Amino acid sequence: MGLSMNLKNLTVLFATTLAFVIHVHSQSKGDFFIAGNDTMFCSKLSYRQSGDRRIIAIAYTDALGNKVELNGKKELPDVSSFHIDGVYFDKIPFMPDQGGENYRYTRRYVDGKLKVYLDSNFWFDTTMMHSPILKRDQQVITQYGPTGQYRFFIQMPDGRYYKANTQKDCTEVIEPFLNQCPAFVSNFKGSLDKLENFASPRTFVWDKNWGTITKDEQNFMQAIVLYNGLCE
Repeated sequence: MGLSMNLKNLTVLFATTLAFVIHVHSQSKGDFFIAGNDTMFCSKLSYRQSGDRRIIAIAYTDALGNKVELNGKKELPDVSSFHIDGVYFDKIPFMPDQGGENYRYTRRYVDGKLKVYLDSNFWFDTTMMHSPILKRDQQVITQYGPTGQYRFFIQMPDGRYYKANTQKDCTEVIEPFLNQCPAFVSNFKGSLDKLENFASPRTFVWDKNWGTITKDEQNFMQAIVLYNGLCE
């Protein structure tokens, strides 16, 4: 039987755990997750991770309106991607340059031929509030964290990952690859030569597509978006 048939009838209670838990929630009806060659389309999809980022539970509502909760190794599929509220969270190596079997589910910030992933040390909650004094909306940023090691990766077409925030990977791999596309070279007006070391303090900006990120993160991702749009 396919994954969708097997998962549809499984309903279990979440076990009590003392582990650090991360929740990712959605109220959209366009959610799904991918495991192997199977895709489960659903709504109200959420997943929970332990402190080492292993998936410990998945919950969703299936196409028939049934609430499904999966828990434990025997019930949890090996999910390669979650799609929640229009955002992908992909299973990628924790430190690709160091090998090992550790993985993390990391938000895919840029999609296309080149994919960019960002997992920041800090989580920022950004809200626009109206200021009666200034008579305009004003951005209010609340910082939470740290939530783990900083990870800023790009996945190349061959499947390999490189660090977007290191001068070495940018100079030796990423920039030479981008510059092979004449259309990108002609249209890119920015520069990737100067990358911050991401030490505090950072220069944060608000981006309508990606939320609160650093200026260098924004510059890099805008460059990759441009490349994906111009180059086959």
